[in-house]
Amino acid sequence: MRYYQCDTYPIDFVLSENIEKCFAAHNHVGHYVISVVVQGMVTVCLQGRELACHSGDGIL
Repeated sequence: MRYYQCDTYPIDFVLSENIEKCFAAHNHVGHYVISVVVQGMVTVCLQGRELACHSGDGIL
């Protein structure tokens, strides 16, 4: 997982590939997170549900 922060706008950009990672419940007040699956599959856990994302999928 590669993580980039924008100094100009309130945006974080994440590139993910072939991971299954669960974060504890939290929010991103004051900025947006944009994630793109660049290769393979990524499992996203959100509000007790799992979502399988594949190459080319984006998550906001």
